[in-house]
Amino acid sequence: MKGWKKGQVYTQQECQKIKEIKETLGLKTPENIVKVSENVFYVIESKNERKKLEQALKEARENYANKINSNKKVKALFVTGIAGDDEEGFIGKSQFFNGKEWKVITENDFEVTGLISKLQIETILKNNDPEIKDVEITEDEFLQSAEEINEILHENSINKDYRARFISAILLALSDGGNLDLDEKD
Repeated sequence: MKGWKKGQVYTQQECQKIKEIKETLGLKTPENIVKVSENVFYVIESKNERKKLEQALKEARENYANKINSNKKVKALFVTGIAGDDEEGFIGKSQFFNGKEWKVITENDFEVTGLISKLQIETILKNNDPEIKDVEITEDEFLQSAEEINEILHENSINKDYRARFISAILLALSDGGNLDLDEKD
């Protein structure tokens, strides 16, 4: 999962094993807590509908991370709200606590819309800045994304001879700077 190893990602009940988390949150637990280091944590809260994204983010921040941050021994510096389901898809929103306020995490000036990777967190901590710049994707990441896009187009009956044109049209529309609603179902 995004570079995290087994033993770093805790589910709701598993996070009760972390002494400082249990002391701070009691029996209330988020969907997941990721142990970034011995004293830094990442909180993930989810909701079952995309329209509840802001609620998931707010709960991750206010119900869990801010309470953890009241403990002098540990800090929850990262939160992600995830919302959606298999039918409408999932979307996320992530924030970083710089010690004073929560800031939206961006990558190459675009808001991160999924879970945060270990590399992203390491970069943010190193720079103490949630704005990650000059991110390059590996060839493997590029090929994996291309295969996923091709599969989606195939599942939606886009003829293989027209897929390149279809993607080109989307990229041109996006580069125009307008607000292209990629989620519209009409």
